[in-house]
Amino acid sequence: MKTTKIGFIAGPAFLLLAYLLVSNLLYGQGDLIDAKGFMTLYQTDQNLVVVDASGNADFEKKHIKGAVNIPYSMLNRESDGVRGLVKQADELAALLAANGLSNAATIVVYDDGSMKAASRVYWVLKYAGAEKVKLLRREAEAWEKAKIPLTKKVAKPLPGNFVPKAKLSVYAGIADVESGKAALVDARSPGEFDGSSVYSKGHLPGAVNINYQDVFDKNGSFKSKDEIEDLFKSKGLNENSQLIIYCHSGVRATVLFVAATNILGWDKVKVYDGSYIEWATKGKQLVK
Repeated sequence: MKTTKIGFIAGPAFLLLAYLLVSNLLYGQGDLIDAKGFMTLYQTDQNLVVVDASGNADFEKKHIKGAVNIPYSMLNRESDGVRGLVKQADELAALLAANGLSNAATIVVYDDGSMKAASRVYWVLKYAGAEKVKLLRREAEAWEKAKIPLTKKVAKPLPGNFVPKAKLSVYAGIADVESGKAALVDARSPGEFDGSSVYSKGHLPGAVNINYQDVFDKNGSFKSKDEIEDLFKSKGLNENSQLIIYCHSGVRATVLFVAATNILGWDKVKVYDGSYIEWATKGKQLVK
């Protein structure tokens, strides 16, 4: 790991074994990894960078040893009165490099356990051109069992080399929404969707509602593939559907993006970055 320089002696047999272990542990659900799989990476991957997407206060209390703190808000910009948009590619790449990230690095992202911040940072990294990004759920019991090292000490990252390579296959702008070529999925609460909430005047025309919270079980873990697939199919969606997911500001939508791309394995999924805020700010039609 770049920030901690963990040392180990590795012969060909060890490297083969490590590769097999990592392959088995990491790729069962796409980029989602468990605590045990993370520790395999932590102990063997010299190009590992760990990103804590929690807020600064939570990070300062305790974080994984060697992690860098990149709250999702750090990656945002405002344009024409629309806040929460992802930064322009060049600015984004410079910020990521300054925090020790490179395109080819193995990056593991986690947050306070809600998966909202981590999913947003994961999606931004995918969009920016990171090649190997993983998501780790913060779970005290599993972390303790796997002996994930925690600390209050802030490590200084070595400079990275991040070249902007915007991946438009995961990004949707307002023109993509208006084209009508994709099914729209609203990841907000039912009240926001139907306009009964004080935070919303309705939803985008033609959208279906899948509350992002519905992909989690009672313990805060993602539900099984069958359960999530049934949820999406109940809204008329399947693996051949082109999806554009949105929410209020583009954060909760990324949780559904993670579920659809990693657990279901669907590959025609985008996040509408401007989401409800941009649509409403520009005076576009909303339906109750």
